[in-house]
Amino acid sequence: MELKFKAKVVADGIEQWLFFNLPEMDNGLWAFPVDKDVHHIDEYLTPLLLFTGMKDKNGTEIYRGDILSYKSAHPKHNGKVFNNVVEFATGQSLCGWRMRNKSCIVKATPYKFVISEIIGNIYENPELLETKKAQLSEQKVE
Repeated sequence: MELKFKAKVVADGIEQWLFFNLPEMDNGLWAFPVDKDVHHIDEYLTPLLLFTGMKDKNGTEIYRGDILSYKSAHPKHNGKVFNNVVEFATGQSLCGWRMRNKSCIVKATPYKFVISEIIGNIYENPELLETKKAQLSEQKVE
């Protein structure tokens, strides 16, 4: 897997997303992103977000903090659509990528990524994770 990151920054006076192969910073001011241009970064609006190594169903790279929408194949959900944020988890039961919303946590398997679609990220679209009260009673998705 290629080690890549993205971050929303104010660079050269413009708010933009920059993509990095490896973050190379000198005193936190300069970065050398994938586009090979040198940008003066005035402010980081998000942390550096790690690439998962996976792509969604449209071939778009998935990064930590992205919000994915996917239709559950579990029989008890009857094709319900879930919006989940991509996180990296470490703990006794899981060390790896997972998808979480306000009512459940799902292990992020390659299959779940390729049937999902990126619909936003937690920094620009946190409202996409809002759930209905009926969903709050669900504890776990397959």
